[in-house]
Amino acid sequence: QQFQNSKEKANSFLGVLKRIAATLAAGFTLKTAIEGAGNIEQYRNTLETVLKDSDMARKKLAWASRFANKTPFEEVVGGMTKLQSYGIEGDRILKTTNRTYLEMIGDMASGMGKSFDQAIEAVADARTGELERLKEFGITKNVIAEFGKSKGLEIFNNKGQIQDLELFNKTLFEMMDSRFGGAMEKQAKTFKGGLSTISGAAKSALSTLVGVNEFGDIVEN
Repeated sequence: QQFQNSKEKANSFLGVLKRIAATLAAGFTLKTAIEGAGNIEQYRNTLETVLKDSDMARKKLAWASRFANKTPFEEVVGGMTKLQSYGIEGDRILKTTNRTYLEMIGDMASGMGKSFDQAIEAVADARTGELERLKEFGITKNVIAEFGKSKGLEIFNNKGQIQDLELFNKTLFEMMDSRFGGAMEKQAKTFKGGLSTISGAAKSALSTLVGVNEFGDIVEN
């Protein structure tokens, strides 16, 4: 009888713990969903402000959301928005590599084990001739110069100054793709990368459930 009473108390206590855990999990899920929906709506507003085109903002946001669900980075949508504010179209394809700018930046981040945001900031600085942050990714002025020479291009003059900023940026991305191409896909296949990909896709789905779709639109009812 004493054993039976102890067993019933233990089961009762376990039941209470399960209910507490379920409540906490539900609360966390709801919080995550609401935060995700709010972030998507904010990204949409930012893109509209930068692009001055609501329809284009919707399309770019949806593209980034779909792309994010296939990568080991959860920060892709925010990164896409930040890139656009810097004047870089993340979904634009560079013809010489046949890959988007967002893909090449993501590969560089994956290849060096850095965050997506770090890679974006480094590239944004480089586009104006500031190369300091690129050193964190193993890219120096000499590295870029040598890659340019291998293609018959003189990227810098005798004083070490960029001769043609547009040519420099094109060469930089070609070099990034040559060095890091495929790194993001490789990382996505690792255990940690897989968990991040699943987590990102789940957050995207939760945002839709609470009423904001991949275009940043409010879904009625």
